[in-house]
Amino acid sequence: MKLFLEFSPEEVQAEIPYQIIAETTSCSIWNTGRRKRLMAELFTDYERNRISEIKMQAHIWAFVKGVPKKGVKMTIRTYKLWHKLAEFCASI
Repeated sequence: MKLFLEFSPEEVQAEIPYQIIAETTSCSIWNTGRRKRLMAELFTDYERNRISEIKMQAHIWAFVKGVPKKGVKMTIRTYKLWHKLAEFCASI
């Protein structure tokens, strides 16, 4: 049984660090060997696979459509990965 967290659009903006992820992954520092080596050290294979989906979602929310009006539902594991990735983005 999986537990899910549900966020209203306002809660997404307050709780999910999608802006920092979208901005960092769209700048030149994202395409460096240093970033790739750090990611290999800090994230598991599963997390790196999920990060590609998170990057795409962050880009859509930040630059294309905005946060969905109906809100967002995600697992606790995914929520923690959003925050782990945001901390990583802030550190590079």
